[in-house]
Amino acid sequence: MTAMLNRGNNELIQSTLAALDLQPDDLYLDAGFGGGGALMLAARTVRTGHMYGIDFSPDVVVAAHRRMRSLVADGRLDLMTADLSDLPLRDGLVNKVSTMNTIYFWPKPETAMASLHRVIASGGRLAIGFAGPSKMTTYGKVTARGFSLYEPDAVASLMAEAGFESVSTVALSGRRTAGEYVTSGIRRV
Repeated sequence: MTAMLNRGNNELIQSTLAALDLQPDDLYLDAGFGGGGALMLAARTVRTGHMYGIDFSPDVVVAAHRRMRSLVADGRLDLMTADLSDLPLRDGLVNKVSTMNTIYFWPKPETAMASLHRVIASGGRLAIGFAGPSKMTTYGKVTARGFSLYEPDAVASLMAEAGFESVSTVALSGRRTAGEYVTSGIRRV
């Protein structure tokens, strides 16, 4: 299942990470890492910094520990089970954060956004990759229950209200990414 997430979301993952402009010494968090594709891709760049991955599912975290054991053993990656709305990280710990295809499941989006804002250092960047309603509704019954769908301007507003500036949205147009977006912003200094 997690390998399928990585394949199906590869273009969105790449676009979301590109919005972060990762550097070798970054302190990077993947919030809701699912298949771990973003962490594995980020590890190619983040060589002297540190990476954190949180996911709500204990099973996903266990699978990621197996799949990325060398990154964990080398001290480059910490993985944990956590709720995005209550991140177990200290204030201002990381300077780059991504989350892909998670916003649909945030019961209280303002609380989740505030939690992300809290752990990002001043001047740090957040990038959210997601599919808009026009794409999500094509999945029929799969997204009919339990998913909150967002237009790009609503995601941008959530970010701005949480204290991010220079918020912008890029509409993706790849073979698999038509109808998907990356919204990013910088935590105010």
